[in-house]
Amino acid sequence: MKPTIAQQWIMERYWHIERQPLIASLQLKPGQIVLDAAVGTGLNLSAYPEGVSVVGVDLSHKMMDEARKKRVAADITFKVSDMCNLDFPDNSFDAAASGFTLCVINDPVRALAEILRVTKPGALIAILDYCKSQDPEIQKWQELISDSSSQLGFPTGKSKCDRTRAISF
Repeated sequence: MKPTIAQQWIMERYWHIERQPLIASLQLKPGQIVLDAAVGTGLNLSAYPEGVSVVGVDLSHKMMDEARKKRVAADITFKVSDMCNLDFPDNSFDAAASGFTLCVINDPVRALAEILRVTKPGALIAILDYCKSQDPEIQKWQELISDSSSQLGFPTGKSKCDRTRAISF
């Protein structure tokens, strides 16, 4: 089922997230290597600055094919890899980012442990993820479009933020 115009407006209004601040929070410098974990269709890619090398990993060839179409300033490499078993040596990356991923994978704690393993000590890691809003006004809209949003891949009927256990590394 294709979302209605009203549903599209609501989803853009309440779910559209600019990626520039997320990537800017990594404080990247030319020459650094960044892991984009679960790169998907490449929504983060245009935010990476020139001079940075990004390794985008995902399980889906089709998603990465879409990501390859993005116009980007950074040097991008794509690799098929599972976030819960990243095929990189320890301390390989200067930083890491991931968007809307932990809410849809089976073992988010394992995925975070893998991101920590492959990033250098003291590396900045930026995570953007979905959870049910604490704002009753936004909750109302989330519930209103839950059928359409679930068909587009948003998890509904649960909040991973409520389920995520404390993580100690």
